[in-house]
Formats: sequence, C-alpha cells, structure tokens
Amino acid sequence: MTPLQAKKKFLNVLKPYWLKALKQKQNGLDNWLKRSDKTQDNKEFYQHDWGWYNIHVKIVQSGAYGPASPSGDTVLRESLPDSYYTFIDSIAVGLSEEMYEKYDYDNGFDLSNIFDDETHACILDGEPSEDEYSAADRRKINALEKRYEADKISDDEYYDTWDAITEKYSTQKFHRNEASRTNCRYCGPVIKAMNNQNNWDWEYLDESDEFWEGCKEDKIPIRELKSLTNVILGKVKPKATRKSKSKSKPKAKAKAKAKAGRKGPDISATKRKIGTRMRGNDGSMWEVKPAGKSQRWVRGAEGINKKGIFWIDTEENELEDEYWSDETTIIENHLSSQGYKKCGSGQFFTDRTYAWVLYRFVRYLRDLPDKIKGYRGVVEDREYLEYMTNNQFVFSPWENKAKNKVALVWQFYDSEGFLVSEPYYKYFSLTTPPEWYDRSFELHVGEDYRFDACPICRDYKNPMKTLSDARKLAAHIYSHGPVLDSPIGGGFSIEIKNWWDGEKATAYWGNPVGPQTEILESRLPYLYGLEVAEYWSPTKSQQARYTKKEKAIKAGLRAAGLKPKK
Repeated sequence: MTPLQAKKKFLNVLKPYWLKALKQKQNGLDNWLKRSDKTQDNKEFYQHDWGWYNIHVKIVQSGAYGPASPSGDTVLRESLPDSYYTFIDSIAVGLSEEMYEKYDYDNGFDLSNIFDDETHACILDGEPSEDEYSAADRRKINALEKRYEADKISDDEYYDTWDAITEKYSTQKFHRNEASRTNCRYCGPVIKAMNNQNNWDWEYLDESDEFWEGCKEDKIPIRELKSLTNVILGKVKPKATRKSKSKSKPKAKAKAKAKAGRKGPDISATKRKIGTRMRGNDGSMWEVKPAGKSQRWVRGAEGINKKGIFWIDTEENELEDEYWSDETTIIENHLSSQGYKKCGSGQFFTDRTYAWVLYRFVRYLRDLPDKIKGYRGVVEDREYLEYMTNNQFVFSPWENKAKNKVALVWQFYDSEGFLVSEPYYKYFSLTTPPEWYDRSFELHVGEDYRFDACPICRDYKNPMKTLSDARKLAAHIYSHGPVLDSPIGGGFSIEIKNWWDGEKATAYWGNPVGPQTEILESRLPYLYGLEVAEYWSPTKSQQARYTKKEKAIKAGLRAAGLKPKK
C-alpha cells in the first residue's frame, strides 16, 4: 500500500462515523422543530443550524476537506465530532508561503472568503476602503457610528444601514455555487492546493494526541487508523508485490533518492518551553506543544499567516529584549538567505514608490483588527490591536531588487516609547502609486484643529490637491461668519442664566479660522511629513462681509435683551 492509498483509506474509515454524527445533529434539529411552536424565529434558527451541519455533511461526502472551516457559533463548533474538528482545523490545512504571498491581502485578495459557504464570495477582494467613500457618505457613516455607540439603534439596523451606504462602492464578486467557485481563475487554484492531500499536515497525527483523543471521544476504533498513519508517514515500508511468473525485460535500477533530513528546527523540543515558535529546516514555522508526558515540535505556527504576517518566537517569555533581539537576528538571516538586503528608511519618506509601500502598510495595520476577529489561533496578538490602529511601530526595510520587492521588519511600541511586541515581517511589491496618491493640503487652525473639509456645514466638497483648493476652503469656512463656541478666539460673548439652577453661563461667538491660518502641505500624503506651505488671511472684502454678519448677530442678541461683551 502506497502512502496515497493509505490516505484515501484513512478518510474512508472515518467517513461513516463523521456522517453518522453530523446527521444525528440534523435529526435532533428536525425533532426539535416538530416539538416547537414553529414561530418565525424558531424556523430561522432551525434553517441556519441545519444548513450549517449540512455544509459539513457535503464536505465529508465529497472528501474536499481543504476549505472546510469550523468557524461559526460557539455552540455549533463545539457540537462537531472532536476528531473531525481537529482534522479540518489542524491536519487538512496548508498553503505554501509562496501562495500566501501571491494571494496576499495587499495584492488585492482576501483568503478568508474561501471559507464563506453562504455567499460564496470570490477571494478577489472587492470590498471598498474608506478612501473611496464620498464626503457625504463618510458623514453618514460617522453619524451612524455615533448613534450606534450611543445605543440608539440595534445591531441589525446598524449593519443594514451600513450596507445600504457602502454597497454601491463594492465590486465584490460572488459565485453561484461551490462548483462555480472551483472553476474561478482566482479561487480555483487555491481550492485545488488546499484539497491536495500531499499539502496536508499529516505529521500532526504523530506530533499530537489531540486527534486520537478525539477519536476515543467519538468512539472511533483507532487500531487501523494507527497502522495507516505509519504508512502515510513512511514509518512502514510498503509490502512488496508478488512477482509475476511471466518473464519480462529487466528494468533499469531507479536512482536512489536522498533521504529527507529533519524538517523541524534542529534543536530538540524538550529543550524549549511549551509555546516556543521557531522556523524549521523546511521553511515552515514550528511550535512546541505538549504530547502526553513529553512535548514535540508541531508545524503550522505562522501566526496571522492568513494575512501574510510572519514572526518567530525563541522563548515563551516575550518581555525580555534579549529574546526579541534573537528573533530579529533569525528573521534577518532568513531574509538574507532569500536575497534581501537591508536598506535605508529615508527613501520611504521622500520617494513616492517607497512611500506607497509605507502607506499600504499603514492601511494594512488599520484594517487588520477587523480582519483577524474571526481567525482561528489569533488570540495573543489582540493585545497589539491598539498599536496597529494608532501606527505605533518602528520598522526596518529590506529590499530584493531582483524580485522588485521589499520586506518590512517592525515592532510595536507603547505611548511611552517602549517596545511592547516581538518583531514581525511582511513582504510588499514595489509598484507605481496610483494617480490619486499625490500631494495633499489641509488647514491648521489654532493649536490642535486641522481640517481638510468644512467643519461647519460639511457640504463643501474640495479635493485639497492644490494651494488654490486650500485657499478656497479657508475662505468658505470664514464666510460662515462668527461661530458659536468657536475654539479660536477674537469674538464676543454673552452671559445667560441656566433655567434649572439659576447659575450664570457664558455663550461665546468667535472667528472660525482665526486671524491667520496655516495651510499645511504633504507631498507624500498619509505619512508623517507636513510642512507649512503658506499662511492664509482674509481679503478686505471678505473681512467686510464677516463684520456685517457679526453686527447682525449682535443686533439680534440685543433685540432679545442680551448684551454682547468683547
């Protein structure tokens, strides 16, 4: 029996047990629905859960375990047969690093869509970014989020309204069914690779007892499965076939293949703490996990590898800089072996091509917290989410000119400037920035107020790509006249009594942009360099119109019995 035949028989042995367990869950739902009062909520609950189990029934029947995912409601996940859950979560997984890089989120793909069995979304990511929304829609979204945070609307109303606003920007494609997805030029190669049994982590059967304990829990005999595992892993040589009596021409001897070396890290797992991660000789990440009374190296510890981020752990204690230094050295040695050379970071703030990489990286970190919420295995890195969204990182760039790529190695730091994370690294292609990625302007009013749109009416549309655009925005804001509770100063105030306690309060009107406004220019937008391009001041005619509006407001206040004060 060859290893491939052993793999097929291994699955055939498990198939009836898994099908029986899953169909028992469906039968239990059928009986529950018969006993229930059959309200609309109960029917929807039944259809959702029954359909979820049916997806896994089809997976077991077809043998296409690669794209299977146990993600879903916690109660549903925990109700799956333990052995089946472990198999699809830890064994029937695996894409090469090259495929992860090719179908990376930064290259316009979202591999998480491959697990979407309801809408069959294509992995070619068509979800829009906030940069694509119009100013009016951004205002709607901001207002929607404020209402949601204030608990003024329900979850359903929030998501329905969000979809209604952003749907017109989406170019996401959806397949009619799973067969259509398999024939897709983007999804097809990924599904084929995931269903290739040679890419699965069969060594997990030998490195961990989790699957075998699941079999015992599911009452599945493991004697035959253990024998097949030995054949799959090459521990038992295939039996020689009986020679035929008929004479045949002697065949040339096959060249002896070199014996495969150690795939995991060279150092013994027993000499490392549980949880330690290191890169093995096969290029994959390995993690020390308990195995009975001992511990073993287990492959598949790439961290947030679904999104193209990689890292290396040398010790369980990650709070000491000396270990992070060791991890940085290992990463740098790995990049050097791949043809990457360390380069300066200055060009990332002066050259548009390199700055475009940094912009994509910053946007990537901001989007990542939402992307990893539903991913398996991403638990410890949730503590870094605040640093992702606030751009609190330091980076070291590496470049491979032959591949026209760069790799960024970075760490996060806290508000006091102390490093708080181990080093990470990610690959980026050096591509020409789009036309819209050009210099931009904004207004700097007072000490802390910066605008690229009118903060008063919010209906004024301006691309803010030229000095003329910036001047027009400043003039537009100034044309509103004195503004109530202006933070700038230079206006007038009145005193009124609070109706509830009789205490005096002050209402203040002021200049919305101040006597002088800085126009800041960023030649490489969304990065750190913002320089003062010029100072804007109103013309005499603009000042005259402003004074006229100020007099009108004061006259109205006096007519109401209130006295304006400077």
